[in-house]
Amino acid sequence: MTAVSTDDFLDTFAAKLVSRGIREINLNDTRSRHSLTNVYEFINDRLDQLEASDSASEDWIDSLIEIRNIFIPSPIGAFDELEALLRAKQANLVSQPNPYYEALALRTPAAAAQITLEHAVPELTELLDQIVAKIA
Repeated sequence: MTAVSTDDFLDTFAAKLVSRGIREINLNDTRSRHSLTNVYEFINDRLDQLEASDSASEDWIDSLIEIRNIFIPSPIGAFDELEALLRAKQANLVSQPNPYYEALALRTPAAAAQITLEHAVPELTELLDQIVAKIA
């Protein structure tokens, strides 16, 4: 299994959401926060399983730890790390401010999302299928 950078994860995560018709994430919404907490717990459980079975490479486990850490909720339930990383991906945030600033708009065109998914690491694609199922 191959190591996955945080940047590659975020690109593929956004592409998977877009491919499922999800065009924005509102991190202040109670349902969204609950879903993202479920994602954190899911990745944490997956890490426990992989570490117990000793079946995954160290690179993949390290990647999963970095991915899990993106989804760690703050004591008040906010997802500051995820929000900061996704906002940094909003290329035109300054020139065209988002009127729904509390919602993160996913501006990736569907065709670009499909290409990103086609070139993604298979283990990441499988993980994202399960993650996005918890969000959608």
